[in-house]
Amino acid sequence: MATDRILVDTSIAIEFFRKKKKDETVLHGLLTGYSVLYVSVITYFELLCGAKSQALLDDTTQLLELFEIIDFREPEAKNAASLFQDLKQRNAMIGLADIFIAATAIEHDLPLATLNRAHFERISSLHIIP
Repeated sequence: MATDRILVDTSIAIEFFRKKKKDETVLHGLLTGYSVLYVSVITYFELLCGAKSQALLDDTTQLLELFEIIDFREPEAKNAASLFQDLKQRNAMIGLADIFIAATAIEHDLPLATLNRAHFERISSLHIIP
C-alpha cells in the first residue's frame, strides 16, 4: 500500500468546511502528510450537491482543485457490486455512495481517510485512516 497517496472521503471535506480553525482539521494534516490526495468522483458529486449557495459552491470548487479525481468506471463498479453483495449477505449494509467510495479505494490500492469509521469498518479489505 502506497503511503504517500490517500483517498479522501466526503466527511473529511465537510469537517474542513465546518471548522473555523482549518489548521486543526484532518484535511490540514493530510495535506501536510501525503504527497497526493485523491477523491472519488462520487465524493466530488456529494460535495457539489451539498453546496447550497454560490459562495459555498465557489469554496467547494476551489477545495476540489487540491485533489486528483478518480472516475468510477467498470472495475470500480464490479468491486462495488461485490462489496454490496457481501454487506447485504451479512446484514451490514451501508449507503451506496460509501460502497462506491470504498470500491474506488480498494481498486486503486489507496488507504481511505474518513471520519465515518462506523460504516467503512464493515469492509475488511479497506485500509482506513485516521
